[in-house]
Amino acid sequence: MTEAAPTPAALPPHVLERADVRSAIANHDFGEVFRLARLHGKVSYAKIAEAVGYKREHIGQMARPETDGKGVRPRVTQHRKILEVVDGLRIPGHLAGLAPRPWELTRGARISVPEDPSTLLTQGGAGLWDIAELLRRTEMSSINSAALESIEQGIDQLARAYPYADADYLH
Repeated sequence: MTEAAPTPAALPPHVLERADVRSAIANHDFGEVFRLARLHGKVSYAKIAEAVGYKREHIGQMARPETDGKGVRPRVTQHRKILEVVDGLRIPGHLAGLAPRPWELTRGARISVPEDPSTLLTQGGAGLWDIAELLRRTEMSSINSAALESIEQGIDQLARAYPYADADYLH
């Protein structure tokens, strides 16, 4: 695979490096991500809307601190839409708790193992003891359906890539 061209709404590296942006991404608070992208990256709501498949007005509503008088704003909750936002803004999968996105990988590229063991399976490179540690930790905490779906998707991608992918990539 080769890296795809950035979308018109791709978040600049200096925006992705900000702690507030990373926190919003990790919490899947994409309304806040949209607001911060506009504020710090000069990415318009129109470009974001085009890249993620929402109407510009909906992006604006999600980016407002309060939309219904109760402090609640619309959120992206469907896994499919989360993937569309992550891909449209070119957010690296590990920042959102997802497997590396297809546009992140180049043929033969190695994925580094993060310090946080909860992302070992989604980023690859987990050994037998790493998986045992991950399983031990999952028994101590609850895992939401989005995390399970992400793990399932990663396993499915590996299974489909097995017949033709480079062994280093699969590892």
